[in-house]
Amino acid sequence: MITMGFTFACTMGVVSGDILALRPALTQTAQSATSTPEPTDLSNPAALERTATSYPSDTPTATAIGGGTGEIIYHSGNIGEEEIYRQAFDGSDRIALTDNESSDFNPRWSPDGSQIVFVSERDGDRDIYLMDADENTIINLTRNYSNDDAPDWSPDGKSIVFSSDRDGNREIYTMDTDGSSVKRLTNNLAYDVYPVFSPDGSLVAFASNRTGDTEIYIIDRQDQTIFQLTYGYEETKYPTWHPNGDQIIFASDASGNFELYQITLSTGIIENLTNNLAHDASPMVSPDGKLVLFVSNRLGNYDIYYLELADLSVTRITINNIFDGDPDWR
Repeated sequence: MITMGFTFACTMGVVSGDILALRPALTQTAQSATSTPEPTDLSNPAALERTATSYPSDTPTATAIGGGTGEIIYHSGNIGEEEIYRQAFDGSDRIALTDNESSDFNPRWSPDGSQIVFVSERDGDRDIYLMDADENTIINLTRNYSNDDAPDWSPDGKSIVFSSDRDGNREIYTMDTDGSSVKRLTNNLAYDVYPVFSPDGSLVAFASNRTGDTEIYIIDRQDQTIFQLTYGYEETKYPTWHPNGDQIIFASDASGNFELYQITLSTGIIENLTNNLAHDASPMVSPDGKLVLFVSNRLGNYDIYYLELADLSVTRITINNIFDGDPDWR
């Protein structure tokens, strides 16, 4: 694998430096650096090939499949008819959690696994709903006439970050889990989407087309400083944090079709995790940091797969003739 440098770009211009000003936990790693990194470009995927030795050795030990309860959640159905499903990691015990004539999609389990936020068009537009994971009690959290979607939980379970066009264009917002205390994090004329909290809750990674191409950015929740992480082709999106806080996995069409990539924040190294002619997207790292759920049409239909980060082997989880997407772990 070729080691490539990295520069973070601020919205006010290009800055040479590190993200450790935003992440104190990584300061020790930064202090050992001996040179200023150069920008990384995703346009040379061959240089991003992954070696097993490059994977961190301090990954937490799994306590179950994926380190959680062994259950996953996702949406399934034809476009406009999606419902939320829960099933065991091995494909058994598939249960429909929603059942209505509108689209229900983009589910995310709360940190303690007791609740689920998801997006639904049941009231005419896209709103974010909260559902009890066992009793299926459903509450609309964003009752308005705009489109609100892409929710993600803060690690402490007290906040939800999401994307909305309520102020005219797509921006990133946070709110309390009862829908109150809405706060706008981004403010520009671009399209800001797919927000996800960092493991400590201090940062939010998201995708934006503010430079023309859609790239991955990070915003500090406290002072709202924004740093650009990727410089690639036209579409780079679906960021998800590794539990160690030092890596983000995302999807990009740098090779001509969407593949999964991983960037290590403390080094700037970007690695290509999947390599095929299909569309691989919507990654979600397991609680123990060993596996990555994702969606792929590599066998014709969009199904849920998981990737083992240790050897990059891929296993199919769902097998049916309709679209399965937006997987998450419990």
